[in-house]
Amino acid sequence: MLAGAERRRTLVTSTDVYKYGYDEFSLNYKPIDEFKLGRMLDSTQGVFGTYSYSRKEAGFREREDRFVSFFLVMVLILTREG
Repeated sequence: MLAGAERRRTLVTSTDVYKYGYDEFSLNYKPIDEFKLGRMLDSTQGVFGTYSYSRKEAGFREREDRFVSFFLVMVLILTREG
């Protein structure tokens, strides 16, 4: 008979970030006010005369999966005596 257990953990991390406000003069990104852009802005050149910013990125994510397994192996040997 053989018995045992296994414990395993997998960790997946990812980053999903968009960059806005690139300045060609300084070759760098400038910060934007996401809160201000998130509100409905009137009198813009949008299709319906308004514009609102919706955040597309998810930011930093981390997912952890844990697994536990147990096993038992039994071997039965039959002998034939004759």
